[in-house]
Amino acid sequence: MTMNDIPLKTKLDVLQEHLNYQFKDITLLETALRHRSSAYHSKSNERLEFLGDRVLGLVISEYLYRNFSDDEGKLAKRLNVWVCKQSCADAAKKINLGNFLILAPSENDSGGRHRQAMLGDAFEAIIAAIYLDSDLETARVFILRLWADILEKDAPIVDAKSQLQEWSQSLGLGIPEYSIIDKQGPDHDPVFTVQLLIKGYDCVTAQGKSRRQGEFEVALVFLNNLPPMTPLVT
Repeated sequence: MTMNDIPLKTKLDVLQEHLNYQFKDITLLETALRHRSSAYHSKSNERLEFLGDRVLGLVISEYLYRNFSDDEGKLAKRLNVWVCKQSCADAAKKINLGNFLILAPSENDSGGRHRQAMLGDAFEAIIAAIYLDSDLETARVFILRLWADILEKDAPIVDAKSQLQEWSQSLGLGIPEYSIIDKQGPDHDPVFTVQLLIKGYDCVTAQGKSRRQGEFEVALVFLNNLPPMTPLVT
């Protein structure tokens, strides 16, 4: 038996154990898991994802303010790294969130449960669901528990765009080229799809709430998926 064969109520009960949180309004959790591909007669998790992104940003921003004496620029860099889509997807994997997503068959068959963007969005929706079902303090405890490894290690700030440009220029590939190839959503909550082009490599795309965030995300995707071979320099 696979997770797809398990009744939804049972799946929600199991996930609540993974979350270490019991919902008073279980429909919030169900909505947080529902990708737009399956939301024919129900609400998708997009509105919750919008709210969860802001709650996450507030909690991590407050943590940075209270625990680091860096100036605003360095705090912003840390924030970008700590709340990027990959960080959210990594947190989602810790609770096996992909197993519980409610997807259309086509999304499921194409590997949607393992996509970084889908996992990250769903995790932000979970944050919002917990926040709405309880309060900010409960959401804060949940977030900081799953971000503990990042917070404890206090790893050096990784500026993905700067790191990528340094790598690209060191190999004689020039400066990475970023371009917006799509913009969706309302003006108050846009989603930018940014394309990255580096000579000798296939184009890479990623999404962000702003052009800046999209460029950071796509640079991070490229760095995390570098092919094993070194490109030819011409």
